[in-house]
Amino acid sequence: MPLTGKFPSQGHLTQLRRGILAQLVRSLTLVFVSAAPIDQPTRPLRIDWLVVAGLLVFSVAPYALSGRFALALVLILQVVPLAWRRARPAVAFLAVALATVAQVPVFDQPAVPNVSLMIALASLITWTTGFRWYAVGLGVCAVGVVVASVDWALGMTGGDVSFSASNTATYAVGCLICIAAAVAFGEAGRRRRQLMLELHARALDAERERDQHARLAAQTERTRIARDMHDVVAHALAVIVVQSDGAAYAARHASSPDAAAQALDVIGQTSRSALAETRRLVGVLREEGEALDLSPSTSVGDIPELVERVRTAGLEVHLAYHDVKDIPPGPGAAAYRVVQESLTNIIKHAGPATARVEVARDEHTLSVLVADSGRGLLPGANARGGYGLLGMSERVSVLGGTLAAGNQPAGGFIVSATIPLRATDPTIKDQDRLQP
Repeated sequence: MPLTGKFPSQGHLTQLRRGILAQLVRSLTLVFVSAAPIDQPTRPLRIDWLVVAGLLVFSVAPYALSGRFALALVLILQVVPLAWRRARPAVAFLAVALATVAQVPVFDQPAVPNVSLMIALASLITWTTGFRWYAVGLGVCAVGVVVASVDWALGMTGGDVSFSASNTATYAVGCLICIAAAVAFGEAGRRRRQLMLELHARALDAERERDQHARLAAQTERTRIARDMHDVVAHALAVIVVQSDGAAYAARHASSPDAAAQALDVIGQTSRSALAETRRLVGVLREEGEALDLSPSTSVGDIPELVERVRTAGLEVHLAYHDVKDIPPGPGAAAYRVVQESLTNIIKHAGPATARVEVARDEHTLSVLVADSGRGLLPGANARGGYGLLGMSERVSVLGGTLAAGNQPAGGFIVSATIPLRATDPTIKDQDRLQP
């Protein structure tokens, strides 16, 4: 609808264009500087409804109050689709574009709600992927620049083509600046969203990796406890079986009451020790939410006491114990378990025999040797067929050491282990805190 009366001055037109551009910048800043979600929402957000309400109250309501109901309806159709600019950016953009086209026959001047098209374009760039909708948005806006520049220039000059031609380029430049601002905001939103998605994905990966490390650590600790349980129970039961047989023999013949009593004392002492160790291990599994002491309960310094208990059980053991001070907990516990399991195997399998235990260290390694004079490994048997030898090998290898087991040339069985006092492989250092 052309205006009647006096044509507006060039200064008035400049002020009007500056006001519209400032309103566009304020609106885009309000919309895009606000915190946006990482994932694309499926329905309108509260902030989007607030933007729509603000535009309706401050830019559409004045037209309705002045009696321009057709124009107010068109402007409402431009503003309301912005509520879905994140959830359905393509649909919202097309709806705003159609409503903007509908303004041409109703009102031939720029209006503040026209910034809805710029907001919709920026949202289209931010919340869609691929180049297709990007190109569609720019193409629609390019056509809109031509139509809006000509329509507004003719409307502001009352249809004077000669005067409007000089202003069409001015309007076109202003529209292009608005489009460039919308594209800049949209690209900034797209990059921010991509960055947030990448950071979110990295956080999820880090959380999964942390959980995996926790599961591996728990599995490692369970394996360690299972090996300890095997060593404790197997050693205690081996001693108990030997002593109970001896006590039964002494009781039946009634010729050695002191020997029977001594055997029963050994059984009681061994049982109490095994029960206390089992309670400690099971307690680690049951206690939660506390700072647990997961350090090994035995070390190389306990080997003489272990040997003495085995001697009491009836096995003759010769101990050679050389310079084994200041041994770290991990290697010390591994050496103790090697000696304990080896002596248990001697009691169970060697028959009448004597045993020899040698423990020594140098600057870098701890050496353990346990040999017996018994029957040795039977022909065709596998030296690593039992869980005891397998557990010893795992204990030593996890610390970077080696273990060898087999028959001696002169008879009997021998187990030898070499354990580094400091792990040289950096992947072993973390495990050393859990593995004795």
